[in-house]
Amino acid sequence: MTANYYMDRHGKDLFKQFEAGLYPAQYSILFCLGNYEKYLRRAGKKTKDPTEDLKKAKDYLDEVWTLRELHDAGLIHDGDLSGMLMASDKKHKYKSGLQRIENVRHMVETGCERSGKWGGWS
Repeated sequence: MTANYYMDRHGKDLFKQFEAGLYPAQYSILFCLGNYEKYLRRAGKKTKDPTEDLKKAKDYLDEVWTLRELHDAGLIHDGDLSGMLMASDKKHKYKSGLQRIENVRHMVETGCERSGKWGGWS
C-alpha cells in the first residue's frame, strides 16, 4: 500500500509489517477484519460519498486475503498473543496506551516528534 494512512511515523507501510511477520498472524488478520468491518459500517455516514471508506474496506479485505495466503504457505506464523492479552498487566498497558495517544496528539499538533519511548503493547 502506498496511501499515507497506511504508513507509520517512519514511513513504513503497515501492511508490509504484517506481511513480514512482525506481529502474530492472528493479530494482523483480526486487525484487518476489524478495520474492514469499520469502513463498511462507516461508508456514507461520515461523508455523503462512501467511495473512500469503501476503498479502505477493500484494501483491508485484500490484506486479509494476502495474510491468509502467507499463513497457509507457512511464511507468517501465529506466534503468541498472551503478551497482548495478559490481564496481570492490563493497568500498565492501559497507561501506556494513553501515553501513546498523548504522544500522537502532541506530534500532530506540533508537527514534530516527541522525544522518549512511545507507549504501546510491547
